[in-house]
Amino acid sequence: MSERFKQQLKDYAEGKLSAEEKAEMEKELEKMEAYQAYLDEVMGEENRLARQESQQDESDPHAAKRERRIIQKGKWRARISNACTVLAIFIIFSIVSSLITALYFGTGSPNRAELYRDVIRSAVAVSQPNVSLNLSFNTNAYYNVDFKGQLNKQIGDARINIGDFSMNMFLGLPRSKDVVWRTETEPQRFVFVDPNRTKLYQGEKKKSAESGFAGEWATLDKLPEGTVAEAFLSLDRFYSTEELLKIFDGKNMSPEWFAVYTGDDSGTMSPIGFPYYPMWHHDDWTMTGQTVEKRGLFGKTVSRGYSAPPVDSLDGKIRNENFMKTLYLLQKYKRIANYVAFDLNLDARISYLEENGIQLYGVAVTGPTKELLKLRDEDWIASIQLGEVRLWNWNDR
Repeated sequence: MSERFKQQLKDYAEGKLSAEEKAEMEKELEKMEAYQAYLDEVMGEENRLARQESQQDESDPHAAKRERRIIQKGKWRARISNACTVLAIFIIFSIVSSLITALYFGTGSPNRAELYRDVIRSAVAVSQPNVSLNLSFNTNAYYNVDFKGQLNKQIGDARINIGDFSMNMFLGLPRSKDVVWRTETEPQRFVFVDPNRTKLYQGEKKKSAESGFAGEWATLDKLPEGTVAEAFLSLDRFYSTEELLKIFDGKNMSPEWFAVYTGDDSGTMSPIGFPYYPMWHHDDWTMTGQTVEKRGLFGKTVSRGYSAPPVDSLDGKIRNENFMKTLYLLQKYKRIANYVAFDLNLDARISYLEENGIQLYGVAVTGPTKELLKLRDEDWIASIQLGEVRLWNWNDR
């Protein structure tokens, strides 16, 4: 209320206002009375409702608890609804990702999972002397595939498990790899000597203790009869595949892996080579038969038989061609190959081999220890490094 209006009220009460001012003030007072009446009516209704609620609470002391329970149930319904929504989204995403994963890895001939398995196995075979990898795979949701298998060596006539291999890929990208060796030490890779670097001549490398290789022959000599061993032989010069296969023809031992010279095998890079039995790929196999068996109303089981190309024990050409084909495969999937076998330097090595051909400077062999010891007197061997030794498991050749 303004001071002017207060003064006018005072003058009205004391009769000091003119007739015109008095009439105007009375109109204002009538308005205020109407406002007050409406206000009293509204406040009276609110007071009445408040009294009713108070009477209801007094008559029903559990009403507040019921209200709290209703509120809590509403909150839990909201939470469950949100959780179900999130779960539904997760299930839909998992189903969609599983379908996409199955399509990505399962399409093609061969499909991507089989192709990547071939690349992984081939990378191990060309980079680790006398080591092979038996590999299986399992596609998962979220665009992943897991590869798991065993690393094996041929010692005598037995395949010896020397480690476990596992690798995960996200689509076509390698993401993690784990190798657990079952042997005391990880198999050595730098086991061959480059003839250009050593210049070791016939006889000298076996008779002189200064060469450092006499100790390996002495160790082989001390191994008992009834054992088989693995040995890595460095050659006195470069040999063709046919030449080296002929040398082993008729010997009571088996060549398992051949080291291929690629221009600078001086110890700065791991050697590469190929196993005695070619690394066959999907398009090398020939289907020999197929059977279809019905299962249920619409299902069926298809079984197919395949055979690999025949390989003569002295055929160097097919082994060389298979080795180059394997390198081209690894070159095409270089990211995977280098992840499995570190830096293979495939471009430079393939270029060298295309220009100079395949020349061998080392071989991994296995057989009876006393048969291997006989190689000490042969001039084509520059040095030897002994590998794994096992009890007798040999069938004479």
